[in-house]
Amino acid sequence: MEGHRNNAPASRLVLPFAVLAALFVLRLPALMHPVLDVDEAIYGLFARIWFDGGVPYVDCVETKPLGIYAFYGLIFSIFGRFNMTAVHAATIAVVGLTAFIVGRIALLLYPSEGIAEKRDRSVGWLAALLYLVFSTTYIPKVIATTIEPILLLFTALQFWLWIRFEREEKWRLAFASGAAFSAACCFKYQAGMNLLVMLAYLAVTRPLVLGWGGAGRALKGFAVFLVGALPVPLAMLAYLYLAGALDGFIYWNVSGNAAYISGGASSIPLAGQLLKRVLPYIASTALLWVLAAVGSIQLLKGLKAREADGLIMSHRTLVFLWFILSIVPVSVGYRFYGHYFLLLLPPMSVLASPVLTSLIVSKKRFLKALVIFWIALPALGFFAARFFIPEINRASGEDNLADYRPAAEYAAATTRPYDRIVVWGFAPMIYWGSERLPGTRFFWSDLLVGRVPGSKRSEGGESEGMQEAWEMFMADMERHKPALFID
Repeated sequence: MEGHRNNAPASRLVLPFAVLAALFVLRLPALMHPVLDVDEAIYGLFARIWFDGGVPYVDCVETKPLGIYAFYGLIFSIFGRFNMTAVHAATIAVVGLTAFIVGRIALLLYPSEGIAEKRDRSVGWLAALLYLVFSTTYIPKVIATTIEPILLLFTALQFWLWIRFEREEKWRLAFASGAAFSAACCFKYQAGMNLLVMLAYLAVTRPLVLGWGGAGRALKGFAVFLVGALPVPLAMLAYLYLAGALDGFIYWNVSGNAAYISGGASSIPLAGQLLKRVLPYIASTALLWVLAAVGSIQLLKGLKAREADGLIMSHRTLVFLWFILSIVPVSVGYRFYGHYFLLLLPPMSVLASPVLTSLIVSKKRFLKALVIFWIALPALGFFAARFFIPEINRASGEDNLADYRPAAEYAAATTRPYDRIVVWGFAPMIYWGSERLPGTRFFWSDLLVGRVPGSKRSEGGESEGMQEAWEMFMADMERHKPALFID
């Protein structure tokens, strides 16, 4: 124990440095590639049209709430209208803040898991490190500014603030937790699963651990949580109504998302996706899965043995529920895109952190070295791979964004900056690369031809929805009179 105390000051310097290095070094390639994923081009186009005076969900069609487009639009307004480097830099800051919150949750749940003593923050730094490292260890574009890295800040805030509410009994914390929850939902509806996490916690695991003592105050806090969840979505809906965008928002976000989910579930083979996408992801983040599994088993054993303070054990079950129920939004529609898996990382990092801490302080040097190696190898391997993104995309069959550059350069050279163009197919990168806005509200032609996104299949036939989309498309052609049509 004395040796551990002597090493504690060094650990308090080494671990923060390791966390900062993981944040900036592993995400450095994002500052070198203007666009890492086609979704970035789509969100950027929507933001450009909206912030240049267009009506969202009328002049530009997408099936997400306004959060991600507002994030892009605000950054473009400050740093330049096509400045994706600024977007990626802001994302690095958001990811770093999320890691900090994940670490704070781990400190609350495992206060005595430090290397030397209770005031040692090692378990928090290691939780943050796990989140930062394993949010990069997958296909190159997983570090792109998709929705998940941004909404996870608000999700982490939701649970951190709620845990603090139950510890400190300050109503403003419950209100702020609800506001964070609804803010996450304004980025992506899958964040709504965290309401079910809260309900399962309050109705099942909290009474199981604590009994019904204090349940009244917890339920009052949940009522305050729900009140806190109202202002953000109400403000968004009020804006959409005043902008004349509410009908379009309801149409594309309700029917569009329903079609997206059902189309994937009915046309994408689950077994093939498990082999092609799920197993490779688990393999690339294997250490985190092992540590989180061990942490979950220890949690369940601790529940039986009542080895910790009741409220702490209760909050550990909350994080466990957060992890288990997050599997549902990851799986909906069977697409299993790389960025979907990011939803699992915050609770997994918290569950894994005490296990990693015990391994790091182990007297078995070989075991300690093996764990450090197992963290460093995928981190550095996937970091190096990001310097060969075009080659990797071609080899893996992923959409290679560089292939659209010649068409984008041609469009830029043969049109004026204020001209509109139309690209038929699925190639939003041509709009983005040419810095020309679309001559239609549709950024790709799937809605017009019935193609199921994420699949090579078509729904077949001509539905009423497709006919309405064609009418919108032709109205756009008449309105914008695009200078160029690229097939």
